[in-house]
Amino acid sequence: MLIDLGDTGDFDSISRFNKGRPRKEEGKRLLKDIQIVQKVENTIFACAPKAKKRKHKGNHEERLDRYLDENPVVEGMLEGFFDNKDFPVEIIEHGKFSSIGKLMSHHGDRRGYISIHHAKQWASIGRSIIYGHHHGIQRFTHETLHRNGKPDKHAAFAIGCLCLLERDWMSNQKSLWQQSLGLAYFADDGYFNLYNVDITNRRAIWNGKLYKG
Repeated sequence: MLIDLGDTGDFDSISRFNKGRPRKEEGKRLLKDIQIVQKVENTIFACAPKAKKRKHKGNHEERLDRYLDENPVVEGMLEGFFDNKDFPVEIIEHGKFSSIGKLMSHHGDRRGYISIHHAKQWASIGRSIIYGHHHGIQRFTHETLHRNGKPDKHAAFAIGCLCLLERDWMSNQKSLWQQSLGLAYFADDGYFNLYNVDITNRRAIWNGKLYKG
């Protein structure tokens, strides 16, 4: 299974951060944003054409819903563009969870919690979870005790991004973003091993092989 954890596109053309700032909006078009997202998703999904596909909508995709709320005249024109003609995709709405075995997945912005140690916050839910949104790599392992005193361990895994690490709206400030992807292997009983594969300078080493982008 291939899972897209969301924020596949920026959708700068309808971002509230650019609203009322014509110079920031210059040359940006929603149709172009949509076409880029579709191209990127087709490229990713084509890597494993026979695998099941699942896409979580992130807060950037949610910008489309907010735009529809503000501009109902275009309702019916923008919905459904995530429906992939070449690869059937299971869509998980923003804020919802999905799971495989004992691993939950989510876009990653946990409401009401703002901290650089977001993996520690997510681990407190008492379930193992993989998420994106923060564009950085983190892992935190947490242990709880059952009523009989038997320990139960779980972990939160923050996966990095696959986007450019420096954006024009950052005003030349350096970020803590990191590029990576996650690979998980599952046993029949749902237990798993998850590996966060770092991408540095468009290169990654996995299973003894060097991959270049």
